[in-house]
Amino acid sequence: MITLGHRGAISRVAIVGVGLIGGSLGLALKKAYPRLRISGFDRPGVLKKAKARKAIDSGHTKLENAVADADLVILALPVDRIIDFIPRISRLISDDVIVTDVGSVKKDIVRMGRRHFPRGNFVGGHPVAGSEQAGVQASSADLFRNRPYVLTPYSRRQKPIVSNLSNFLAPLGARVSILTPEKHDQILAALSHLPQLSSIALMNAVGKKNSRSREHLDLSGPGLLDTTRMAESSFEIWKGILHQNRRNVVKALDIYLEELRKYRSAMDKSGNNLGKEFESARRLRSNLRKR
Repeated sequence: MITLGHRGAISRVAIVGVGLIGGSLGLALKKAYPRLRISGFDRPGVLKKAKARKAIDSGHTKLENAVADADLVILALPVDRIIDFIPRISRLISDDVIVTDVGSVKKDIVRMGRRHFPRGNFVGGHPVAGSEQAGVQASSADLFRNRPYVLTPYSRRQKPIVSNLSNFLAPLGARVSILTPEKHDQILAALSHLPQLSSIALMNAVGKKNSRSREHLDLSGPGLLDTTRMAESSFEIWKGILHQNRRNVVKALDIYLEELRKYRSAMDKSGNNLGKEFESARRLRSNLRKR
């Protein structure tokens, strides 16, 4: 079993995919470790923007050049592409290089990582942060500050690597926590994937109120904007997440639909008996806001 920094302190990081998350990681790491050298892999146009933002020091369109001499490789790609890239990365690096990812679903990714990195140098990761905006132009060094950053090892033998990786990520300002891949996917189905679908459903329901939707949407207040922020998210990012975590997402949707059916039944009567639901939601939201 290896440990992080087997070849010495981490001085070179390769970020595969320099979009919103990858670019933000580059900016955050450079802010925390000014002497760190960061290489990026992506399309030429994206790399040009990333270098202009100073999210990376060098950009490469060939994967082997991007990961050469890296101490840490971060796969910052959509979840389907992470799974495709894991075998490719494993053929290009030595066993003393740590590999992690940023995918919002972990079980399938970690299973693939375990298969192709049998010495334990793959650790699943998920910074629970983001934006409805996309691309490196929307990246921010503070995107992870005060946000959860989950690591999902598959074996207790990885504890030294996980501990050192946690310490390396701590200066980003994130709250690092450790979960199994399965537990992560169960929890995030409710905390992240359900809100995404709820935002989409609410925006579509409101937009279908009548044939002149543009006219009546002009009367909306900040409440609609706040509750539908995620409706601007790209399906290209979400389709892999929803597919890989579909069983947990279906369970979360069933709970949500049951809650809505309860409110629908109450509205058939008078709507005056929803006080407990309002109070429960207010208390839960208040506790969430204090975090």
